Amino acid sequence: MYSIRCTISRVLATATLILAVVVVSEGVTSFQSTQTTVTEKKILGKKSERAPLQRPGAFKLERHEENDLVPRKTIIHRRPLYRGAMSAKSSLLLKRKPHPCYFKRCYLGQKCEVDQRTGRASCVCKSHCKAIKKPVCGTDGLYYENHCEMHRAACVIGQDIYDARHKDCFYQRSTCELHDLDSFRAHLLEYHEAKSRFSIPDEPTEDAAPRRKRRSAGRSHHHHKKARRQPTEDPVVEPTRKIILGRSEMLAEDEVMSVPLETVANSSRASNVSDQSTTELQTANDDIVQIDIDSPPSTETSAIDLINDQSGGEETTNDETLEDTSVQEQSTVAPETQATNIIAFGDDGLVPYDDIITNDVRGDGVKSIFRFMDIDMDGFVGSDEIYQLSMLEDLDSVFPPPCSLFHLLRYGDLNQDHALDIQELLKLYNVTVLHLPEENRIVNKAAIYGGSVTLQCGIQGDPNPIWRHYGYDLQAQGQPNIDVDGDQMMITQVTPRHAGNYSCHARKRPDIEQVIRLSVHAAPQVQIYPRSQHVVTGSSLSVLCHVRGVPPPHITWLMNGDELEMESGRYVIMSNNTELHINTAQESDSAAYSCVATNPAGTNEEIGAVFVEDLVEQSEYANGEIAAFFIFHEHGIVILDPKSCQVLRRIQADETLPGLLRQNKLCQMSLEDGVRHCNWSSAVVVGSRFVYVAQPRENRVVVVDLRLQRVVEVLATDPLPVELHYVRSTDQLFVHCWVDATRDRSNLQIIYAASVPGMHLAAQIQPLDGGNTLDLSVYSFFVAPEGPLNTQSRYGYVLHKDQQAIYMLNLATLLYDDVVINLGPQACTPRKLFYQQIGGRLHVTCHALEGELPRTLTVELLTGKVVNAMEETDYDTEYISLDGQHVLRVYPHKQQVRVYNVTTTGDLSEAIVLHTNFAVSDAAFEQHHSNLRQTTVYISSAAQAEVMHLDAGTGDVGVIDGLTRPLQVEKFPWSDRSRMLVASSWYDRHVATAGENGVDVINAETKEISCRLHDVTDAMAVTWVDGR
Repeated sequence: MYSIRCTISRVLATATLILAVVVVSEGVTSFQSTQTTVTEKKILGKKSERAPLQRPGAFKLERHEENDLVPRKTIIHRRPLYRGAMSAKSSLLLKRKPHPCYFKRCYLGQKCEVDQRTGRASCVCKSHCKAIKKPVCGTDGLYYENHCEMHRAACVIGQDIYDARHKDCFYQRSTCELHDLDSFRAHLLEYHEAKSRFSIPDEPTEDAAPRRKRRSAGRSHHHHKKARRQPTEDPVVEPTRKIILGRSEMLAEDEVMSVPLETVANSSRASNVSDQSTTELQTANDDIVQIDIDSPPSTETSAIDLINDQSGGEETTNDETLEDTSVQEQSTVAPETQATNIIAFGDDGLVPYDDIITNDVRGDGVKSIFRFMDIDMDGFVGSDEIYQLSMLEDLDSVFPPPCSLFHLLRYGDLNQDHALDIQELLKLYNVTVLHLPEENRIVNKAAIYGGSVTLQCGIQGDPNPIWRHYGYDLQAQGQPNIDVDGDQMMITQVTPRHAGNYSCHARKRPDIEQVIRLSVHAAPQVQIYPRSQHVVTGSSLSVLCHVRGVPPPHITWLMNGDELEMESGRYVIMSNNTELHINTAQESDSAAYSCVATNPAGTNEEIGAVFVEDLVEQSEYANGEIAAFFIFHEHGIVILDPKSCQVLRRIQADETLPGLLRQNKLCQMSLEDGVRHCNWSSAVVVGSRFVYVAQPRENRVVVVDLRLQRVVEVLATDPLPVELHYVRSTDQLFVHCWVDATRDRSNLQIIYAASVPGMHLAAQIQPLDGGNTLDLSVYSFFVAPEGPLNTQSRYGYVLHKDQQAIYMLNLATLLYDDVVINLGPQACTPRKLFYQQIGGRLHVTCHALEGELPRTLTVELLTGKVVNAMEETDYDTEYISLDGQHVLRVYPHKQQVRVYNVTTTGDLSEAIVLHTNFAVSDAAFEQHHSNLRQTTVYISSAAQAEVMHLDAGTGDVGVIDGLTRPLQVEKFPWSDRSRMLVASSWYDRHVATAGENGVDVINAETKEISCRLHDVTDAMAVTWVDGR
């Protein structure tokens, strides 16, 4: 029995040796045939075809470049390369007993060892692994330098540990505190800004898309090289596993995205490195062992050395092999079948986060960092992408522990989705994202005159923006009625001068702004005419109503507070509800008729009383009211009723003036011809009872009582009182005295309580320097006219001769304000001022030398600064309607005038341009009571006997000729208005124009001359008195 067993053992041993020799021989034969095939094909000049895949474990090499052979990744056991080496090892195996580890199979992380005592082979845990850096996270949540270390640890602790397929453990390998993270973030930002190749332009350039195409083409070429090493079978479309954002999610077959494989397989950043870096990266990933083909391996190498050498390095799992194989197979898809990557780029070539705007200059750098990290350009950064960057850039050497890019993901992932988006990264850097919807870049806002309004800045992300008004910081200016509180601005006691454009700007990005167009709504102002009338029974009557307001009000009529019985047919409402007409008046029509006007700003009304009687005393001015033109001419004063063309009163030049000296007459005797000649310069209506008129050569101001229709007071002034300015809100009359014709010593005086009957006195204004000397350098004085949109003027504006500044005189204290409007930077010496009520703008005409074009600046009174109004500035005179709705500008060098409509925000609409063949002397606005938008502008010629009229709404133009000659300049040196124009009230609708040899009255309805006074010569001043 024993002999039989020994015989069987010998047979088995012999068979084993024969089998080993056969296996080795087949390997050598296969190698030789492969080498022969490669050599033959290289000689024939043909590209080497890939041989069919060999069975597992078969030896297979492929020649790349000279002197290097790269084994396939799937090769597990290495084989001798040369016939001599194979022969030596074959003889070695044949001569001695096989090594115990030759047929011993060990798990990953283990190696085969032979017990020296028993001679048996066993698998033990590896004591060390090769120093190859390919970090991996295990399923135990720990960080390992490579797969070998992970499997060795699994062997040591006796637990299964696999690749977790994410990189979340990378930030656990070191402790990164918040203060360390702050330093790391700053270092990263500086490092990234220094790398110009990753800089992001503020705006996409034209060659941005081609550059990306070239980069994609490079990646595609690289993958086609890999594809030529693969079989050419058609790939099988299977559900695709997408590993992005540090997560794995399965996409169904019908949900597979058409994305170029080069975008997924290769990062867009990998194309920026050199081919050498790419080769090194592939070498590290594929675990390629370099073998020198020129020198054969040592014949002393044993089989166990080869086996242990293969298992001692970084090991590759079957999962990795399958994954790499699937990627390589997918890369064989023809380029024409690959769709455009709609995730990476938009139609404009920008990634989704390129349009994000921040309030910090660091924002662009942070976005650049995110673009650098976002390899697949999908707007998210996962741990896989951070890992690729860490390997690509070797950031561990640039940023030493304890912090790394993985800690950005750890601390920045606020929604715990294992990914970092641009918003999270910006928040991690404390950079606020600014957002302003396109539809909110320009918004409209309305305020009520006299109320308050709050403006809300629409820039999201900046709680403390900068508020500006025409480019000037409102908070820095410190306006009394404006309070800035973060992203809100409140304006109290709103007036039309607050209308205009306000803007809020991101504090750290001033180029991001929202414009708020503020318009001021004014409550209606109602005037009724006549306020009281007596009519005979059976006659007809009319009650007129004139309203002003912004926006235009709606008008209704009431009778004794009740609605009119329109169904009776006795009442007719005409002219856009502005006229109430009764055809046959009866005693029952005696009532109080109310005109009620309403708009969004409020409601107002005025009452007109109607008395229907059998007998009425016919007197147009029975109640002492008078509505007429006061004309101051060479031989006295004429009071003219334009409707009837009747002279109501003549005050002669030799009329005695009141006072102690009874010999004083209205006008002085001329020594040349022995005739009294009057001289006048300016006349204004003060209150409802007086007209003040200046007599420059007599150095006095004359007061005419409207009810008594005679001179009641004479006020002595400084020499040459030329200009009179009345401020209704303070009841002050300012007298500008030239002193001499050069105006080198001109000054300003004031008359207090000018509308109160009694004795008055012209007092001096405290000088600019605050001393006791008179202020003798007031070249000109200007007060904004008060009206419906400017009920109270706070300041008077003083122009000092040869001073490039405007000084502000407080009308309440009569002291100069500390604020001075400096025109020095504009090199402007002001000469004339004009005030635009809506928007509160002061237009300043600068002094022009001979031959220079006129120049006008715009000063925004809210800030007191010169603003760029984006308008032509070469006009020298401006006329503004009383309601502030229309502006006329004169361009003398162009021989044209332009008429603008003023919007509710103070902007000027498109102009109506009128070319003239004459120099403009004066202009006046006449408004129709039934249509607030129907305004006619009258323009007089300085040298010709004609007046032009222009409809501001339609642009219709007409000329009224046959007028009297204009006044000669030497007779009226106080002004350049050789032919003045004065309009009557809305209910009268007449325009008076005075010339050298008469006064003409134009009917605004017919645009014709309705009245002419030939005996009134050299009229120097005309004013309209509304005795309503």
